[in-house]
Amino acid sequence: MLVPLALAVTLVAEWTITRLGLLPLDGWAGHVGDLFALLGMVGLVMMVGLGTRFPLVERAFGLDRVYRFHKVLGAGVLTIFLAHALLRTVVFSQQHGEAWAFFWGFAGKNWALAWGHWAFFGLIFVALTAILGRRKLSFWIWKNIHLLVYPAVLLGFVHAAVLGKKEWGHFPNLAVYLVLAVLLLGFLLVRVWNYFILARKSIWLVDQVSPASRGSTVLRLRSPHGSGTFARRRAGQFAILRVRQGKGWSAPHPFTISSPPHSEYLEFTIKSQGRFTSSVAQWKHGTQVLCEGPFGVFDVDPESPSRLVMISAGVGITPFLSILRWAAHQGLSKSFVLFSANRTHEDLIAAEELAELTEKLDLKVVHLLSRPERPLESRRAAVLFLRGRLEAALMKEHAEFQNAEVLLCGPVSLQKVLVPELKRLLGVKTVRREVFFF
Repeated sequence: MLVPLALAVTLVAEWTITRLGLLPLDGWAGHVGDLFALLGMVGLVMMVGLGTRFPLVERAFGLDRVYRFHKVLGAGVLTIFLAHALLRTVVFSQQHGEAWAFFWGFAGKNWALAWGHWAFFGLIFVALTAILGRRKLSFWIWKNIHLLVYPAVLLGFVHAAVLGKKEWGHFPNLAVYLVLAVLLLGFLLVRVWNYFILARKSIWLVDQVSPASRGSTVLRLRSPHGSGTFARRRAGQFAILRVRQGKGWSAPHPFTISSPPHSEYLEFTIKSQGRFTSSVAQWKHGTQVLCEGPFGVFDVDPESPSRLVMISAGVGITPFLSILRWAAHQGLSKSFVLFSANRTHEDLIAAEELAELTEKLDLKVVHLLSRPERPLESRRAAVLFLRGRLEAALMKEHAEFQNAEVLLCGPVSLQKVLVPELKRLLGVKTVRREVFFF
């Protein structure tokens, strides 16, 4: 993604050095509009690249951050293209006297102009459906409309190639256009590879399904092709799962991998909260699951001397199970404190295993129960059962937060309340969070 950014900087620098201050007053609109067109193309190609889940970018920033940036970038690209369309309409109107008809004409003698209109309004249509999001549209409607970006990009490239010929004489515009075309072709080939080749190697089989706690299920998958991309996974990462549905696959669902990286299988602890998650408990041995990943940067640096404070709510404990299992396997001497919030004892996940891990690690486990059904007793000094919720004042009594690395995984509503508390009351500078995006 650094290449498109470098191209954008180059374009602005060239335009500023060679044209700014030299443009006649009656010609500035066209030149600025052309600059916006090229910058919009750079942003558009970058959006296509981000949509391919490019491994190098994902490993550096995490898939959730990449997708959130993708949305912001989309709004920026549309704004730039809107500016291009408005400025060019002003120029065409001055030359031909047809006023604002140039802005929305979809047909006419100038077919290249019409293709640009189709591309622009196609992107607006995609953006509107993206704003509505998956909450109001089914995944497949949303997905298929989103795919219109690809023909819109191709129409835009043809539009630019035909109507932007005058700009090719200005260095480095032609070079930028050609680099963008090569990048776009490469991104499209990656998508084709992922869809037809990589997907076949990403099919895992259900090995075991067992209850984890009240309303939660442990799903274990094994691959007939070997671990593949998951062989290099890190503790705390997640995968995207789909199951067979008709002739294709279901909508994607992200789940944190709770098994440690050294295991030959993938294990997920899944809470029944919707149609898909509730169906997991009924999956049979041998059921095919499309498993993509690993994704995420919610992991731990084993070389960091900082103590680790992990805060979880409900099934949000899963990345920390993976981290602690991995730490025990590696024999890390790092100091850990885990806060696990649930309603009752019946909702606890892997409570016995966590208690056993306190004997292998420098680990303290604090279970916070809002509605305990049994006495709050523990057989181990490093394991506490307390009545309460995740509140900064309560956690301060059981962990040292100064100079600690703080990780949080739980509902977004909890994170919005708790993160400001941790920063304001406990002086925590950074809280690393696991935020799923669909």
